[in-house]
Amino acid sequence: MARVADAMAILEEWAWPSWALSWDRVGLQLGDPSQPLTRILVALEATEGAVEEALAFGASLMVVHHPLFFRPFNSLSPARPLGRKITRLLQSGIALYVAHTNLDAAPQGVSWALAQKLGLEGGEVLVPHGEETFLKLVVYVPRGYEDVLLKALGDEGAGVIGRYSHCSFQAPGHGTFLPMEGTRPFLGEVGKLERADEIRLETIVPVRDARRLVEVARKVHPYEEMAYDLYPLVEPRRVHGFGWLVDLEEPRPLGPWLEEMATLFGPGIRLFGDPQRKVKRVALWGGAASDGWPAAVEKGADLLICGELSYHHRVEAREEGLMVVELGHRESELPILPYVADRLREGLKDQGLAVRVFSEREGFAWGAWASTQ
Repeated sequence: MARVADAMAILEEWAWPSWALSWDRVGLQLGDPSQPLTRILVALEATEGAVEEALAFGASLMVVHHPLFFRPFNSLSPARPLGRKITRLLQSGIALYVAHTNLDAAPQGVSWALAQKLGLEGGEVLVPHGEETFLKLVVYVPRGYEDVLLKALGDEGAGVIGRYSHCSFQAPGHGTFLPMEGTRPFLGEVGKLERADEIRLETIVPVRDARRLVEVARKVHPYEEMAYDLYPLVEPRRVHGFGWLVDLEEPRPLGPWLEEMATLFGPGIRLFGDPQRKVKRVALWGGAASDGWPAAVEKGADLLICGELSYHHRVEAREEGLMVVELGHRESELPILPYVADRLREGLKDQGLAVRVFSEREGFAWGAWASTQ
């Protein structure tokens, strides 16, 4: 049976809680990690409407982006919205998990999802928050099993270099071993030295996933005792952080693009700049971009697409030559929800756990929900 902790582990392999900013409140805010899990509702925030929808769906877990507990409070009276929501969740046994600025900072996080919604390919992190270091994993496997091992490791995230997955290097060789009393060797006989044709399979794994991926290899390796090595790599290969920066293949007129954005995000978008200008370098920032616009200027962006920016920051940005498009805070963050739902759905399915996952519809009417099962 699936537990809330199973969903938490999937999310935290992607968006480490330690990546959250110091002022943030992330993680399990209500509920017990050991409680049974049958249905999940993914939403931007735990509004009263969202809580009622979770009840209607029979959800046992809500996964939200915005924390329910953020500022200190003095009362949980059901006469107030916060008190009503907490009471409903507790009475119904619905756990609540928050992935906020750690999801902003995660690889393929909130701003990356916004770029995908706009059809922008490629890009890089706008404001680096840290570097993910890698290890080289070497596993010795009998010839004929190397493809099985590579698929198992690659399907779980090993061997990712840039936009390529399942990367490896393989070399033939010979392994020797002498099975002792009490063993059940896959090859050879107890008490006799065996010389086996083997493949040395090398791939890279994130440090944070190394222990898990070694166990993935063990499950498909035919030997009783798997021989492997882990080597540190000096050069970090993946940066995580906030915002996203994309260079368009050709300069693009802003005016017609704004019409496309209005179709995708609704008519409430606002431009601060000249619609006649063409843009080549675009910065994206899901939510409030007060920390992002200086980096956009520093890195030579022509345009910042964000949730919102304060009046004074907009003035400063325009004086620096940076145009700004505001989509609305909620609208700019909604594109991440299907990716969260997909991560949960696929991760739980891979473990053989039967859990239905629902996601907030990407329409922009409050309380509009749809199953993406």
